[in-house]
Amino acid sequence: MGGGCGVSLHGAYRVATENTKLAMPECAIGLFPDVGGSWVLPRLSHNVGWYLGLTGVPINGAEALAVGAATHFVRSEDCARIDETIEHASSESLGDDHARRAMVGRAIDSLAVSPAEAGMEVKLDLEGIARCFGPGRSVEDTLKLLDVEDAAWAVSAAKRIRRGSPLSLRLTQAMLEAGARAASLQDCLTMEYRMVCRVVKEPDFKEGVRALLVDKDNKPTWMHASLADIPLADVERFFAPMERTESELFASVDDATPSKL
Repeated sequence: MGGGCGVSLHGAYRVATENTKLAMPECAIGLFPDVGGSWVLPRLSHNVGWYLGLTGVPINGAEALAVGAATHFVRSEDCARIDETIEHASSESLGDDHARRAMVGRAIDSLAVSPAEAGMEVKLDLEGIARCFGPGRSVEDTLKLLDVEDAAWAVSAAKRIRRGSPLSLRLTQAMLEAGARAASLQDCLTMEYRMVCRVVKEPDFKEGVRALLVDKDNKPTWMHASLADIPLADVERFFAPMERTESELFASVDDATPSKL
């Protein structure tokens, strides 16, 4: 969920199991799918990244594999064997990082199964999601398409979107559009840094956290009554470069000690 995706979705090996639940529910708390979501989500197949980002709907391990969020599917009972391989690969005696990565990759490959073998299936209507979500559509466009889609999943998705912060929804759509065009993860993280420094100062973030995480009444009062109340200029200001701190964001990236894996 959210930050957990930021830790895992940028890895070379992304292992899903029958217990996996993947979601980006930030619009429900007045935030947006950060932690590199602007890089990962637009690159999932069938526009599922837009679906995840705007609705916060969780998907299972089979679905994560099908859309590219996961690289492998492994039974949860076999994950301990992967852990053992990672621990062994961390030994200094095994050579360079390439050799360690290859060892872990072979271990995961040997344990990977099809989701069907673990009793899992893709329940998402991938074609329907591709019709309703994606680049070049406003949030309003997506809602209109969902409203005419004759399916329970579309009704549920539309309800989830309408419950989210209008500002967060508008920012998420714009962010995913920009992320789809971005040249690198670093560019996306810079954009998200600009955004989050400003969003956390907005009333919607405080209100969303209150309603969903503190008081848990699930009745946030957003600062905008609807998407129509948000001028374009209100969206653009969140993406403007920062004046002082941004240059420090990646200052030490090249000097960082590389991880073993």
